[in-house]
Amino acid sequence: WEIGEGPSGPDSEIFYDRGPKYDPEKLGIKLLEKEIENERYIEIWNNVFSQYNAVEGVPRDKYEELPSKNIDTGMGVERMACIMQETETNYETDLFMPIMKKLEEIVLIKYLGQMEYKVIADHIRTLTFALSDGASFENYGRGYVLRRLLRRASRMGRKLNISHTFMASLVDVVVDIYKEIYPELEKNRNLVKDLITKEEELFQKTLLQGEKKLEEIFETSKRKKISGEDAFKLYDTYGYPIELTQECAEEKGFKVDLEGFHKHMELQKEQARRNRKVDSSMNIQNELLLKYKEKSNFIGYEKLGSKTYIQAIIKNDKFVNKCNTECYIFLNDNPFYAESGGQVCDKGTLKNNSCKLEVLDVIKCPNKQHLLKVKVLEGIIIKGESILTQVDENARKSICNNHSSVHLLQYALRSLISKDISQAGSKVDEFTLRFDFNYFGKINDEELIEVENLVNKLIKDKIKRETSLKNISEIDKNEVMALFGEKYHDVVRLVEFNESKELCGGTHVKNTSDIKKFAILSFSNKGSNTYRIEAATNKRIKEELLNFSKPYNDEIVKLIIKAKSILQEAKNYGLELNFDLSLENEETGSFADVVLLKNHLATLQEDVKALEKEFIKCKNEKSVSDLSSFLDISEDINGITTIISITNGYDISILKQIVSSLSNRLDNGFVLLANVNDDYFFIIKKIFKLFNIPINLKSKFSINGTYIVKKFKELYSSDMNIVF
Repeated sequence: WEIGEGPSGPDSEIFYDRGPKYDPEKLGIKLLEKEIENERYIEIWNNVFSQYNAVEGVPRDKYEELPSKNIDTGMGVERMACIMQETETNYETDLFMPIMKKLEEIVLIKYLGQMEYKVIADHIRTLTFALSDGASFENYGRGYVLRRLLRRASRMGRKLNISHTFMASLVDVVVDIYKEIYPELEKNRNLVKDLITKEEELFQKTLLQGEKKLEEIFETSKRKKISGEDAFKLYDTYGYPIELTQECAEEKGFKVDLEGFHKHMELQKEQARRNRKVDSSMNIQNELLLKYKEKSNFIGYEKLGSKTYIQAIIKNDKFVNKCNTECYIFLNDNPFYAESGGQVCDKGTLKNNSCKLEVLDVIKCPNKQHLLKVKVLEGIIIKGESILTQVDENARKSICNNHSSVHLLQYALRSLISKDISQAGSKVDEFTLRFDFNYFGKINDEELIEVENLVNKLIKDKIKRETSLKNISEIDKNEVMALFGEKYHDVVRLVEFNESKELCGGTHVKNTSDIKKFAILSFSNKGSNTYRIEAATNKRIKEELLNFSKPYNDEIVKLIIKAKSILQEAKNYGLELNFDLSLENEETGSFADVVLLKNHLATLQEDVKALEKEFIKCKNEKSVSDLSSFLDISEDINGITTIISITNGYDISILKQIVSSLSNRLDNGFVLLANVNDDYFFIIKKIFKLFNIPINLKSKFSINGTYIVKKFKELYSSDMNIVF
């Protein structure tokens, strides 16, 4: 048995003979012996003895043996149900038929084994279970798999002529089938329906965007052919199926470059394969690590340093006795925490009479040891020698502050916002903490300030940390927080701060008072009902608040400079405008500072916009009422009083009023005003004709054109090519 590269090996299979009814050609056992596709012999059980590492292009007899072998065994429940209920396929069993019946009601077409029915039924069941278990629709990882499943099922619905959202209506059927065995499905019924409805509505909009893009391609194409690149973009970006692209193209008399499409698909797959490869030679499947069974004790919960000895040294995928360059080492007693559960690894130093080392990374190995990646600062590492270890104490304390704050933050969110909030990931280092969570409602700034206040109250309450090891079966899932998708051993570590209870292997403060203070830095919506909070603690708060506030401050400074410029320009026109340039800047060292800046920026944007409008209005009004600035530049040319001027930023209606007023003051005159606006001249002359033409002017006036060109070039400093 093998499926691509990776573990493979011999397997045993148990088949059930469903009889001659499913063997129209009466081939009997030959169907199995010659591996002919058939419906008579149904595999219900198999055992895979995984002992080889399959590699593409290598003959099976040349496969290397796996460092750790196993037996994978499993029985097909649905296939067993098919046999027991004597149905044609799994999809006619009582596990699927209620879904088919519901689909019949929607489609008004009887189920007769259509593939579309089977895809929809299979996918809605997967979606219902996964979403109920805490997963969500995302653009990466398992969330992206769920998104693709829903979109595929929705497309199958379109093939059955379902033009509206329908997937959520099938959730009730799935829940009713399985709720006795899986009671959590009933509890999350409405939540799952809501998630699926929103996601399917989003996909419908995406399909519409794809259709618009396809129409653009039809309109702009000169060869009546959709390129492979465009077809792939429709598929990858807009979720538009290639089959649908082909159908639409055929209707329009277009062809689709399928070969080019498949090339782009292969390029994407190849890129994905490259991304999955692990560059580090210390990959957890590394044979060296799998075979290394020496016990290494993690003492980092109790101690930040000790005297221990070097168990082993690894360099270039080999165990060595000595090394004077960057390498990996195992210690007997190790205080350095390995990156896990969102918490970064410890840094620090090791030294003895032979060497001085810097810890660069700490890796969790398959046999539960911690492997240290070290840089040799001095000397040479010798296997078996005693050595002193020292974790960076300041960094560890900051990490503990931030990790414990994540627990308190989650507790505060669930206490004040909703019990439905569930963790979707976190990152904790010595500088800040980041907490991602799923929630299907909205959260405003005032609520976040309340959350921040509750965390700080818990810090002031001086709550002692309680840590204990429990059997996983003893854990009450309703009281203890655990991360969806995380694999837990039979014995788990429970970290408690009074009512905050979480399964966690990270390092924490002994008492919440050690944290001193907590401040939220930012709050963002990552899409698909996933939110992110970034925060800081203790001495890092001031600096991090400055960092996160900088974009707001920069924009505020730009707006103030713009406002000052408008006020100065108004003053030059003899206008007095009022504008408050003062800033409220009462720093609290909390999220309230960020909220204040954000709100001030929004207000300032509106105020500056209003100031600009007021300036233009006042300037225009002054220009209409006081024509002296125009009359002062008038010239007599061949007995004609001539006014030629360039203005800036006037409304067309105001220009018309100015020209009209000037013409009333002149007995025999010529007025030409050119208003500069976004590289266009709006030109008005005495006869009140309005031209909106580019700077390359082409026209004739009663005054000599050469004179006007000369005049414009005197008035307008920018290089220009004016032709009359």
